Amino acid sequence: MRRVVVIGACVSLAFLLHACAPSVPDAELTADETLGIGVEAAQRGDYAEAYWLWRPLADAGMARAQHQIGWLYANGNGLRVNLEAAIEWWTRAAQSGHADSAFAIGMAFLNGEPGELEQDFAKASEWLVRSADDGSADAPEILNRLVSTRTEALLGTHPRLLERKWLGTPVLIADDTAELRALPNQKAKSLASVAPGTVLRQVATDAGWSRVIMPDHSGLAWVPTSALESPGASSP
Repeated sequence: MRRVVVIGACVSLAFLLHACAPSVPDAELTADETLGIGVEAAQRGDYAEAYWLWRPLADAGMARAQHQIGWLYANGNGLRVNLEAAIEWWTRAAQSGHADSAFAIGMAFLNGEPGELEQDFAKASEWLVRSADDGSADAPEILNRLVSTRTEALLGTHPRLLERKWLGTPVLIADDTAELRALPNQKAKSLASVAPGTVLRQVATDAGWSRVIMPDHSGLAWVPTSALESPGASSP
């Protein structure tokens, strides 16, 4: 994780509180307007101003402000880098259903940070699933990758993951009945026969084969990619 450190008059929160003079939020501004002014301040590198604008909103329970303060701690923007504090703020936001905060926690545990945060796949997947359930556009992409590369670990932690509608890409069994197999091989054990027109969800592809979620969500299987088409596509 790249650290972006501010070098200037306000290099730490302790110094910032005593030496800087940020503007006081206008009482007539709405919470959304105050948040936006803080975002503008952060974009121009005035993290002290952003902190002072966001902190009252965060203390009042505004998830978006809590999320932004988390990033100040995570990146060391005007504050000392503190991933523990970042995760605390993101957790508060995620508890209100803020999907991006849950995603940030999940990625922090997935990647880890030497000397600061130990990698923890179980925690990472828990937060990523929560983020996806809360509407994140990014979490399903990561989870689709993990379900194809770390299948047993992910499904062992989340046995009902295959029921999620956001997992995988919809595909349609084309003209003929297709056999779902245990391995990407025509001689592998057949797990089920699927009729034409059945919609499955594809999670991976490999050398002419697609890995799909079984119709009963009991596991994953392989089917020739040639047997599939996109829903709504016209058959020749």
